[in-house]
Amino acid sequence: MKILLKNRELSAFLSILALFAVLVALNPSYLSLQTLGMIFASSQILILLAIGAALVRLTRNIDVSV
Repeated sequence: MKILLKNRELSAFLSILALFAVLVALNPSYLSLQTLGMIFASSQILILLAIGAALVRLTRNIDVSV
């Protein structure tokens, strides 16, 4: 339990995984390829923006703080 409290990334990943498991348990068709394809298609722009922001931050070119 201490590992989960100290590692924020792991606790966030496990929370998302638990939410996904609940959604699949409530609606088994959520796990279909069509649904996953629609989720990916609707989030493509956000994925591209996140990759771009990550590259800028990794190369330390500019500060992207708000």
